[in-house]
Amino acid sequence: MRGARFQKANRGNTSVATGVLRPLQLLCDSALTGDYILSLEGTGGAFKVFTIASTNGPPLLVPGQTVTNGQPVTFITPSPTRVFIEALAPGMGTVTLRFQGTGNALGINHQDTLNIAALALDLQPVTTDTTPLDLAYTPCAIEEDGTAQFRIGVKPDAFPDTQIVWTDYSGRVSFPYGNTGRTVTVRGDSEGPFRLGIDIEGFYALPYVQGDVLKPTNTVDVTVWIVRDDNGQNAAIEEYEVHDLIAGLNRIYRQPVMKFQVQNNTVFYTNRTEWLDMDYSDSASLTELMNCSYGTLGLELYFIRSLTKGSDWMGGVESLYGIVLTTANGCTAKTVGHEVGHTCNLQDACEDFPGIPLAVEGEIREEWMPKDWGGGYYPPGMGQAELLQQLLMYGFVAPGEPMGDIPAGRIYGLGYEGDMDDPNNWHKGLLKVGLEDINRQPFHR
Repeated sequence: MRGARFQKANRGNTSVATGVLRPLQLLCDSALTGDYILSLEGTGGAFKVFTIASTNGPPLLVPGQTVTNGQPVTFITPSPTRVFIEALAPGMGTVTLRFQGTGNALGINHQDTLNIAALALDLQPVTTDTTPLDLAYTPCAIEEDGTAQFRIGVKPDAFPDTQIVWTDYSGRVSFPYGNTGRTVTVRGDSEGPFRLGIDIEGFYALPYVQGDVLKPTNTVDVTVWIVRDDNGQNAAIEEYEVHDLIAGLNRIYRQPVMKFQVQNNTVFYTNRTEWLDMDYSDSASLTELMNCSYGTLGLELYFIRSLTKGSDWMGGVESLYGIVLTTANGCTAKTVGHEVGHTCNLQDACEDFPGIPLAVEGEIREEWMPKDWGGGYYPPGMGQAELLQQLLMYGFVAPGEPMGDIPAGRIYGLGYEGDMDDPNNWHKGLLKVGLEDINRQPFHR
């Protein structure tokens, strides 16, 4: 007996992104006399059902309502009947279509039920969120034979992890602890690019993540100098703090599979009171400081107390000969990582800059982050300026900021080539801030 049922494509479970209308096919084709009853149950405010593909006008149903034969607005049309579910907010619900016989068919009943989920997804390949071990979620790369954690947010919380399935399309990674859930551990099995798809049961659009499995580079040696006063007192930083910063640097640069170590585990000192507090315009003194070491085949970090440029405080400055870092206002691993990024061939990225008549405006879009789009499941309405602030190479670094992201590819922003003090050197475009352009074996001259 034919009766009341959902078309096969809609049977069982269906999911829809919030803010989207999704069609449902109803088969109302019994040869018997009777009524068709459509009902909607679930999270209040999460769903509405319409008879046309438009939210203009009153809905046919909201959660808790039942309609018989579509009166006063019919939902019955020549089979198959089509209605539309609008997902307004994260929630779970059911749609039930029931045939109830009348007259000679009295007592003959049939029904079909469809579980529905209004889902809000949050997949951010560019993010400052970190794991309990303070490592980046969803990094741009995984070390060969190493692991990393990847995460997607799915609301409501009641939506089961078993219906979130991660799939590798490259054959280069695996899932040692299972491939279902909001968070999965991914192992790098063989070198090369990978792509992960996340299949949400009943969800049409497939979120994805792409990156690379990389062999580790040689550990980069870091020569460290600390400035003290003429009497060997008032060091700009303590040795234990330096080692903590290098540990933080390694956590950040695990994203592109790079490692750093203090060369021979030895920190050097220079006793020059005039070098504790320096002026950016005194290039001769800065060059002299950064010539304390040369030809180390690694990085050189020079810790002083303060560096000013006019009335502005500077957290650090990088050149071909080393990196000067300041400590008076605190020095973080992100500050060190940002300056190291310049040595690794990465450039500053920002949304605007004082004295520059250019600015990045508008919401994020795929062409502005082609390797880090992931299907576009960033927070609704997120602006490109907000995205830029997640980057390690964001041009404004303040103490206490969280870990910065090293994306897979270039990101659209405001940047410069050459002397940043020359307004003609600034431009908007896809900037070198990620794995695509990074030099994973950096050194100072």
